[in-house]
Amino acid sequence: MNSIFELLDTLDPSEKTKLLKLSAVKNSIQSKKYQLLKAYIQSPNQEDKEYCRRLYSTESKAAFIQLKKRVKEDIYEMIPCLGSSLKINGEVQERIACTNLLLQSQHLLSRGLEKAGSKTLEKSLKTAVEADLPDLILCVFDTARRFGIEGVIQSKDLPQLELIIKSHLQILVNRHLEQTKPQSFQNAELGLVLKHLNTEQKQWEYLSMIRKALSNKDLEKAVDLRKESAELFEENKISEEINQEFALIQQQILIHTGRFKEVIQHYKSLDYSRFLNPENRLEHIQYQWLALYYLGRLDEAQALLKKSLSKFNPELNSKWKYWEACLHFRMKSFKSALKLIHDCQPQLKYSPNFYLGSKMLELMILFDQNDLDWLDYKIENLRKLISRWTGKINPRIEGGFKLFSKIQRKTLEDPANQIFGNEEMTNLVQARGRYFWDPTDFELVRFDSWIENRLV
Repeated sequence: MNSIFELLDTLDPSEKTKLLKLSAVKNSIQSKKYQLLKAYIQSPNQEDKEYCRRLYSTESKAAFIQLKKRVKEDIYEMIPCLGSSLKINGEVQERIACTNLLLQSQHLLSRGLEKAGSKTLEKSLKTAVEADLPDLILCVFDTARRFGIEGVIQSKDLPQLELIIKSHLQILVNRHLEQTKPQSFQNAELGLVLKHLNTEQKQWEYLSMIRKALSNKDLEKAVDLRKESAELFEENKISEEINQEFALIQQQILIHTGRFKEVIQHYKSLDYSRFLNPENRLEHIQYQWLALYYLGRLDEAQALLKKSLSKFNPELNSKWKYWEACLHFRMKSFKSALKLIHDCQPQLKYSPNFYLGSKMLELMILFDQNDLDWLDYKIENLRKLISRWTGKINPRIEGGFKLFSKIQRKTLEDPANQIFGNEEMTNLVQARGRYFWDPTDFELVRFDSWIENRLV
């Protein structure tokens, strides 16, 4: 038990008092862990049998050995909460401060508090940059990536960050080699770890390349990269974290290539008890919902929306209402769809594509209801909004609106002929480049498909 007493000797009286208070909150003052810690602080350096007698009325008890171990673990756990009255050199102090902020951000993000977690993560990054701690900058980036936080570190900074980390690692290796005899630098376990890390690095590189291809709307490249890396992602070669990221990539590719039945099958095969990141779980449920929606299994999609998505993340309530409005529209429940659209639009204003997408859906509903008076007013209103945001919104919205305006005009002699030969219609149907259709985004009812069905 000398190690515990040596640790307690580094604490001043106020820190010992704090330690006891923390233990009381953590364990309660009736617990044996609290009572033993109190005994160590108030009557230090006695023999084990004395402490055992106080707690168990006997000098020897098997449970006491385990109790000592748990008390030591408690002290180690609570020490960081005390701060420090010791004089620590600046670099170590900065490293501790940065690590504490990083840990706080991870706790906040894991509880779904994205705004607070992001701010704390940015503070950690600022501390790491100012103190020149590249290894912790990498930890900040890794945390941001794991929790899907954008803007903390820009992608353009990664090459420079990679060079800094490599240089930092080389300095550490050189220092170690200077202090180590060549014959003693033999570690079979280290070799296995490095081999494993090399495999993981390649896996992360492929995941990054596939995500980039999807982000650039290059489905063909994403599919090719997935096939190319198939062997690399065999189950026996993949860590749990990479497995979860890979599962998301799989679903994303399946959704974008229209293989909706496979999305559902893949969703059913996953073991969600192993998914520690709630963001990953939420993304999987959304892919499942989208697959049901596009397959026309609308009742199942409605049930999933109500039972899972709305309860899992109520902060995205405006998005769920928009999705539900699309469901009701496809069910031809136009009044319900219109009410849901009006309910969610005030919150959607902060996302121009979703907001204007909801306005387009509103026009479709009014058209199908044959509510011509309201329709003319809403068309003019949307025309002004689109002109205000020209060049800043998805081109599919501008193209879809132009076509909608044409079919609404009573002066077209042959609307079908004029629409199907129209450049905007061709762009929407082909869905290439700027006109790429994303089945996971705002356009759950494709503008070109809806227009075509009204003209045939």
